[in-house]
Amino acid sequence: LGGPHLLGIEAELDQAERALPSDPWPNTLAAMIFAEEGLLEQAVFQQRQAVGKSPYDWTAHFDLARLLAEEARRSGQREKWAPAIEAMAQALKCYPSSPVLHESLADMYAQQKDWSQALSHYQQALDYDQAKQLGPNYQWPSQHRREVEYKLAAAQKRLAAD
Repeated sequence: LGGPHLLGIEAELDQAERALPSDPWPNTLAAMIFAEEGLLEQAVFQQRQAVGKSPYDWTAHFDLARLLAEEARRSGQREKWAPAIEAMAQALKCYPSSPVLHESLADMYAQQKDWSQALSHYQQALDYDQAKQLGPNYQWPSQHRREVEYKLAAAQKRLAAD
């Protein structure tokens, strides 16, 4: 572990898991703490446990995807992106109309220069945002929408150049 201050966290996690064996929250909380400490391997392990306990919760998959994406970024190894993309795709299966998840998946595909997939998911993010899928009175702020539109245009240009 990262140091003596994290030993208490493991003991508390064990206690929480015994008290609430099917609750993913203790694992998600532990994953957040480990990630904050820079201990990505432990964070990923804990978040995988959370996904196992709550396989239909899009947030569990989303959090796992973000951790795996950080591991991929740090490693610089292209093949490390596959698990992150798969986790984000699982989140999207749980919440297919989420513009946030479509944008996040598109960003991952763009990182891998898969412009066709990036383009598709940026467009879906904009479409679902326009349909107010985040709530009847919610849309992305116009500045964020313009950023996604810019990413869509960039992916279109890259796809045309390839």
